[in-house]
Amino acid sequence: MPCPPTGRLACPLSIARETGHDWKTVKKYLADEAACLPAAPSRVGTQPRVIDPFTGVVDAWLGREITLKASVIYERLVAEHRSPGTTSG
Repeated sequence: MPCPPTGRLACPLSIARETGHDWKTVKKYLADEAACLPAAPSRVGTQPRVIDPFTGVVDAWLGREITLKASVIYERLVAEHRSPGTTSG
């Protein structure tokens, strides 16, 4: 059975036969253009972390008081260092 003229290089049925997948699965992935696009490169490590200038301070606090909560650390950073990661308000 020939493929209908759809402007594609191959129809879902012929791709399914060649790859061993169900034709409905092939059709679904052909219809989903996002599935065919390559993934964007990872941005991990490309942006400076806001906490980096304060890691020494936080390490010192945790060295003295290991059970210090993140909320307390945040409040101290805002009060003592006016961390640039704070929101106004």
